[in-house]
Amino acid sequence: MLAIILFTLTIIGFVSGETAYDINTVVELALRENSSLKRDTIELGALRRKAHNSRAFAAPSVSIGAGIAKAEDATAAIGEGTATATISASASSIAAIRQSRLAYEACAANHEASVREVELAARKAFYAILYERDYLDYIRSTVETAQEQYELTMEREREGLIPKLDGLAAKVNLENGKLALGTEENAYAGALASLKQSLGVPQSESMTLRGSLDGLLVSDISATGAIASPSPSYAALRKKLMLANQERKDANVNIWSPVFSCSITAKQPFLSRDTNTESPQFGISGSVAFQISDILPWSAAREAAFAADDSVRDMEIQLDSQATADSVRKDSLCRDIEHSKRAIETCQMAVSLADESYRLTMVAFKSGSKDFITLKSATDALREAKAGMMRERYTLISSILDLEYVCGVPFGTLGRIQ
Repeated sequence: MLAIILFTLTIIGFVSGETAYDINTVVELALRENSSLKRDTIELGALRRKAHNSRAFAAPSVSIGAGIAKAEDATAAIGEGTATATISASASSIAAIRQSRLAYEACAANHEASVREVELAARKAFYAILYERDYLDYIRSTVETAQEQYELTMEREREGLIPKLDGLAAKVNLENGKLALGTEENAYAGALASLKQSLGVPQSESMTLRGSLDGLLVSDISATGAIASPSPSYAALRKKLMLANQERKDANVNIWSPVFSCSITAKQPFLSRDTNTESPQFGISGSVAFQISDILPWSAAREAAFAADDSVRDMEIQLDSQATADSVRKDSLCRDIEHSKRAIETCQMAVSLADESYRLTMVAFKSGSKDFITLKSATDALREAKAGMMRERYTLISSILDLEYVCGVPFGTLGRIQ
């Protein structure tokens, strides 16, 4: 009874020392700890502030000053205080408001695309490690099977039912299995360490993932209605094209637009004691200025208009290229998904047949009618069938995640994974 209690406490302590992470927790940590997204957030905040403050061009600039002077025929020095309010308006100042807003929207779209990329990478890393974990468990089971086969082979050899060669083959098979197990353990530990680093989890923390590749419901997978949706990359480029079009339009308008300016000035003289106090003086002035040199082909304004036009054409080429790439990628992923669905059905049948073949071969081996080489072939066939099933499940999950990203739909829309 005491041994049972101690064993239970040991298990409870071991479990409490581990932290289980599900897919939602992994995604949340990945988005929070990613350094690129943190930098994007700073840039996005700066552009939001700039867009909000761009309307300040309508506020007048105000200056105040004071001076003192004395004329040759004056008996005392005369001081004077001055306050001036000036407001200027031009097409470029109005265009700055639109460009600031579009620049913020373009940055927001680009940030959203980056968020989707980080989430995609986190989800694929999560399921990749689940695949590594399941495969590691599978390798452990194969080593256990190889150990049982070795012990059974040695027993049959001692009974004189099989030759010594079969015993040596069983020993080699066992050692090869142990070597494969060590290699897979290192691969799993490395993948888990990389995930911890990306999530900001201390390497000393015992981490386990909650989930399974078997939770994929193949029958629920459907890409209907999602193919026409734009990808995050396409949406970001479209916002950049809108900004480039606005900049081109504003650059052409600025060439022919004048600058309007209006100033209001107030002066208050401060006289010496032997003079009379004078009243404040007010003045209003306005001007309209037109830069004649801007219309010349080699002017800076014309060059800015040419550069804006080049930028628009470049963005249009990028947008067309992205649309083509997205279309090809969507078609390819749809084919991959359909292939993986059929492959999983085939693998399920293969596992069932290989398992039946293995059981019959084991019975024949125990009776002495089959040698170890035949048993090993049946074991390898069953092993490959099960490994192929796991690979196809992970391939299907990866293809679904990629298609959801390219289609710009929330993850989990096209395929439900429990």
